[in-house]
Amino acid sequence: MKKALSLFLAMLMVLSMTACGEKAPVEGPTEDQPEKVQAQEVYWSACNTSSTYYPLAVAAAEVINQNVPSVHVTIIESGGTSDNFKALEAGQASLGNASDPDTYAAQNGVGNFEGMQYTKPRILALTNPIMYLFAVTEDSGIKCFSDLQGRAFNPGAMGSNSERVSYDVIENILGITPDWVPCSNADAVSFLKDRRIDGFQRSASTIVKDSNIADIETSVDMHILSFTEEEQAKVLEAIPYYSFATMDGSIYDQEDITSIAFFFGFQVSADMDADTVHDIFAALCENVDYMGQSYSAINGQNLAELTAQNAKGYLHAGVIKYLDEQGISYDPSLIPPECK
Repeated sequence: MKKALSLFLAMLMVLSMTACGEKAPVEGPTEDQPEKVQAQEVYWSACNTSSTYYPLAVAAAEVINQNVPSVHVTIIESGGTSDNFKALEAGQASLGNASDPDTYAAQNGVGNFEGMQYTKPRILALTNPIMYLFAVTEDSGIKCFSDLQGRAFNPGAMGSNSERVSYDVIENILGITPDWVPCSNADAVSFLKDRRIDGFQRSASTIVKDSNIADIETSVDMHILSFTEEEQAKVLEAIPYYSFATMDGSIYDQEDITSIAFFFGFQVSADMDADTVHDIFAALCENVDYMGQSYSAINGQNLAELTAQNAKGYLHAGVIKYLDEQGISYDPSLIPPECK
């Protein structure tokens, strides 16, 4: 009887505690298990999915998502660099693909971006040297740029800065007017295989063969055009922040190739806070090998030094912070207005 009474009283006590709102303690974060940070969703305006740069953007986003808990990056397809600048300026994206001279031109409203000065793009990182390749079919008989007059030629993926470069350099500067065939990169590859066009323009690595050209060569032999010294002088007079370089032509089974060269890389919005961009840049610098699995041209590159030594446009404040921490020098002209 006493045991039954004791059990009854114990049950009453439990019910009383519950009625008064007492609950079992809930474990909170400890020093070993800190409270999770709510990641900010940000978008990366990349390029066409058929581009060789798309896998690099995907790999970079994976690096950020695995190493920077304050943000989560989602890749979105775009027409190319020009579209990416527009997306950053409109606040539709915070990250994007962009080459260095294009970023400089967009920031200063010159060249291909005359009258369209953008205030948001900042250089996040330069990843590797790139060259604009003007490729034609062997059976077209085209041997030099002047031979492009009236010939069917794709200037580059629609909406990309490659397309704008072709129009400016070939037509506006050299005075040559091909029969332009604007289309997507995938369509240009198909058209070349079917011999419906005579050539196209690609921005590609200087150390490995472009995958699109390699694909076309399963059906049609290709040849890359080179700029003469006279043509180079004309281009540099009109666009002094461009550069020319010569690459080993054996990559394409031909003589050496001289063309417009630049550094490919990533851009970031000036609106993103410096600490977050610092962490993003640090993660990219420390995971080059991982990204190189998707884009071999980046292998062996020191992103911090490459960016500091070759950038012409404004760097982001977070990149400046990282370079200062690492003791890596850079030209003071790269410091953005918001840091002055």
